Amino acid sequence: MKSNVLLILLIPVLFSFIIADELHYKNGCQLINIRVIDTTDSYFIVSLNDGTRRDILKEAVYDVVYSEINPQKESALVNCPTQFPKVKIQPKKSNSSLKEQNACIDTLFSVSGLADSLAGLFPVLKDGLLHYMDSSGEILIYTNLEVEIDPDKWFADDSNKVFVFSSDRYKFSDGMAIIKNNYYPFSYFFDNKFDCIDYHGQKIFSLDYYNVWNFSEGLAQIKVKKRILFFHSIYKYGYINKSGQVEIKPQYDYAGPFKEGLAAVRIDQKFGYINRCDSMLIPAKYDFAREFSDGLACVLINEKWGYINRRGDLVIDAVYDWGFAFQDGLARIQNDGKIGYIDSSGNMLIKPKFDWADDFSDGLACVKYQDKMGFIDSTGQFFISAKYSSAGSFNNGLAPVQIKGKWGYINTKGQAELDIVYDRAYPFNNGLAMVIYNDNLYYINTNGDIVSEIEL
Repeated sequence: MKSNVLLILLIPVLFSFIIADELHYKNGCQLINIRVIDTTDSYFIVSLNDGTRRDILKEAVYDVVYSEINPQKESALVNCPTQFPKVKIQPKKSNSSLKEQNACIDTLFSVSGLADSLAGLFPVLKDGLLHYMDSSGEILIYTNLEVEIDPDKWFADDSNKVFVFSSDRYKFSDGMAIIKNNYYPFSYFFDNKFDCIDYHGQKIFSLDYYNVWNFSEGLAQIKVKKRILFFHSIYKYGYINKSGQVEIKPQYDYAGPFKEGLAAVRIDQKFGYINRCDSMLIPAKYDFAREFSDGLACVLINEKWGYINRRGDLVIDAVYDWGFAFQDGLARIQNDGKIGYIDSSGNMLIKPKFDWADDFSDGLACVKYQDKMGFIDSTGQFFISAKYSSAGSFNNGLAPVQIKGKWGYINTKGQAELDIVYDRAYPFNNGLAMVIYNDNLYYINTNGDIVSEIEL
């Protein structure tokens, strides 16, 4: 009798794991063999067959069909035209001050989902209001939010009316953006105010904290001020969820972003790792700890850096003067002032000999050797010789380099692709790069064309 009851209880549980959704996009594509694990007013939150989670805009979906998952079949985007047609979406407008004729998002929605599409947008500031543009320079999201101009983080064009943000602050992450909408000169006595906006540019909720960071894996760090005496405060870190509610109460002396399901936190002067349920899965015993990447995290033990896995096992001995995160199977390490590269097994693939080095990107790494900058391949050999006064990493097939005081861009063969004429040039990001020319700031694309919106 007990076994029959148990079987009855298990049936709905098993059933929930075999029911899946087939999403039909308005552009004709179908996303098959997935599970819908949550929904909001705006998104389907789905899990692909490999466990990857995606946020997909409901307004981009034509129909949803329930069907059984085939565990042997991968999730896939099928029946797509050779050239993806764009999906026009008209967001709801709750604020009449927004520019109605330009308030729609014009973008391609695919298996990557909404969050990835929004992450590629660039925050710009025009006449004191924050907006978001795509790589063509078209503003797709208008907001009515005023933000404080920090001259160390914003660049201004010659009209002094359009500012371009130069860091990840204010960018979309996990489909949402955190906006600091004020600055108090006496912030010691007051909390700062933050707004969280969605893809419409509409405010979802407001927050009063000392600081709030971007969302990562569904949670965002918050820094809370706790006053002990009138002139003495302590600060604690915790996390909020996408509804703005406190998910993990502020109790840590430091808290990093969640990566690969874990976050580094500091308590009683030591670092450990918690999960989303606030369980300390890896005990707080390290002098410092970095984020997980490629299944490994760099930790400081007795003034030396090593690497642990997600179980907390020390898999690469703490023998380095400095350590960096793994990226695509390689990590930079430093000993005796020189930088080299190791693999995830701790093998020294490229011996420390560089004065400075960046991560590999587009198959090459930017390094400094004997006071000149060049680019090495994965064997450590110079693919593009060290002959530049300064340089930046490759992205979108191009890298900024400085020659005789002027900047331009080379391709992965070391050939000049864009003229060496700029006063300063920065690496490309999602198809655009910032350059300074005659003391004016511009965004250019990979053809060297100026994006006109920056000159408004």
